[in-house]
Amino acid sequence: TPAPPSTSAHSQAQTFTAYQNSRGLSVQFACTKPKGLDNGLTEILATYHTSGPGPLTDFHFQAAVPKFIQLQLQPATGTALAPNSPAPVQQRISLNNTQHGAKGLAMRLRITYKDATGQAVTDQAEVGRFPPGF
Repeated sequence: TPAPPSTSAHSQAQTFTAYQNSRGLSVQFACTKPKGLDNGLTEILATYHTSGPGPLTDFHFQAAVPKFIQLQLQPATGTALAPNSPAPVQQRISLNNTQHGAKGLAMRLRITYKDATGQAVTDQAEVGRFPPGF
């Protein structure tokens, strides 16, 4: 028998690695758009992982966008990342690109945390290659 139609109000997620560093930290973005709408709204579920030798603590993720994009950042599910954890820390991000179709999504990231030795680390990066249509 065929599968029942999807009742989700969003498109299928397109997931990509938004950031990765040499210490084992990675940020995955799962992007979706509201179904049936070709507009500037994008929902992102950010998932934070570490494959490093020890936990990362005091983890904070910040994002900045150009003026034509409206950003809403929900609180993360935690501030500590355990190595290879089956329950990673996640955070919801909502974007509204007021120039959708003319300009693509772009985001600047600032990530702060303490590594396994307690050393404070600040990483900055840009995400400019979102999946097509976002």
